Amino acid sequence: MCVGFLIIICGFYVVLFSMTMVKMNILESLFSWKNNAHNAKFSSRLSICMMLPVTSRGIIHNLSLGPRLIDLPLVHTFLPSLLNSIEDKYDYRLYLGYDYDDAWYDNEKNLQDLVNLFDTYMRNASWSGYHVELRPIMLFGIDKRITAIWNTLAATAYKDLCDYFYPANDDLQFRTKGWTSAAVHELEKCVVASNFGVVAFRDLSACLFPTFHLTHRTHLDLHDGIYYPLPAHGAHQDPWIFAMYRIWNCAFFLPQYELRNHVGISVTARYEYGNGSQLVHWITRSRRQLYNRLLSSSRYDQDFIKPSNLYSQMDWTVPCEIRDKRDTR
Repeated sequence: MCVGFLIIICGFYVVLFSMTMVKMNILESLFSWKNNAHNAKFSSRLSICMMLPVTSRGIIHNLSLGPRLIDLPLVHTFLPSLLNSIEDKYDYRLYLGYDYDDAWYDNEKNLQDLVNLFDTYMRNASWSGYHVELRPIMLFGIDKRITAIWNTLAATAYKDLCDYFYPANDDLQFRTKGWTSAAVHELEKCVVASNFGVVAFRDLSACLFPTFHLTHRTHLDLHDGIYYPLPAHGAHQDPWIFAMYRIWNCAFFLPQYELRNHVGISVTARYEYGNGSQLVHWITRSRRQLYNRLLSSSRYDQDFIKPSNLYSQMDWTVPCEIRDKRDTR
């Protein structure tokens, strides 16, 4: 009788272990690269890594049906416009950061549906030659804190040996093809050092201000692996990074490459927006820290900068003019 009881108990644990392994395999298929970072580092293509917060908050949908895959800004706006604007000589990696308990994203079946749809996109004849990968990442305890989300995703991408970094939103619409090569070229010709600085594009939804941008991993090297080392958790990160690099003449603006934010969502803010009254203080503090760090390396040429310059050029606006005619639409 005891032997029979032990057999039953062992059988139960074997079944339980098998079920656990099946679930782990499902999660592994959802949350791993199609080509992992080990293989990616042998690619001759530069990697463009996008820190992409995604959420089902604030999306327009049928209340009786609940959010569906086609209702997601990521699906109807971001991905199609991205695929229409990128180039085949780069690897694009999309780090999708979603909250634990998100109404749509924190669901294995939903994520598998997203992966399947993405695979369908990539089999499209127009996009099949591109190199784009998804990496969904569950986030804990940083709901609506957009700076913390971008920093978390950037840290993961940095560990994955990414070359270039692009903080994005899932409701972002790319409107002009060729922005990648143009931005990489600008960063390479920075007078301080190759790949030092930031490149911003014209945001038609806020054309006076630099918003979405590209940087090299040098930016994280110089800031201890933190993309936005400041306490703001709203819309102040982009003026900070643009104004910080401006005194080194390496804050570039490419108005001919356009994008639009907040496409296809409700007017309700989906993330918390903090107080930016300390923005000038954050900029000057970061400039002083960066200036001193550059002094310790012969790689960077900042002889034209004087300590007094660190407190000048606090204007972070950009020209707001009629857009250039080049467009992918």
